[in-house]
This record gives sequence, C-alpha cells and structure tokens, in this order.
Amino acid sequence: MADEPAFAGLLVGFGRALRTAGLSVGTGDVVTYSAAAALLDPADLVDVYWAGRSTLVRAKDDIPVYDTTFRAYFLAEDAPARSLLDLTVTSTPE
Repeated sequence: MADEPAFAGLLVGFGRALRTAGLSVGTGDVVTYSAAAALLDPADLVDVYWAGRSTLVRAKDDIPVYDTTFRAYFLAEDAPARSLLDLTVTSTPE
C-alpha cells in the first residue's frame, strides 16, 4: 500500500472531488474521514467507502452523488487513486 502521506492526500483529494460534484464537504469533514479511515484497513476499498459514506454524506439524496464520485475517483481506469491502490508483488529467493 502507498505510504501514509500519499494516502492522506488521496483522501483529501476525494473530499475535493465530492465538493466539485456538489456535496457540501468541509475541511472538518475530511479530517473526520481521514481519522476514520486510519482506524480501518486502507487497502480495503470497502472500508474506505464506508468510512467516507458515514462521515461525508449528510443526506439520503447525496448517496448517488457519493457513489458515482467514489467509483470515478477510486475505481475507474483513469482514477486518481489507481496508481496508489495497485498492489506490487515482490518475492525473494530463500
């Protein structure tokens, strides 16, 4: 997994993407999201999704916007998060 500063930047960027999509996401919301994500497995996108869904979504009507933005930011082929979420497998002979 990517180092912690890069992952924190990724979460901040996601908050910015949600604002661009029209959700009311403030700096304090992103701090709360980052704190929640830090307690979970950052390699598990289900954890990352629910940490954001529970801290960044205020109204039921915002859920479709959140879902669409999450897919575009974390899962799309050209997603900003793609390079940080790729797993690299290395092996060493014993």
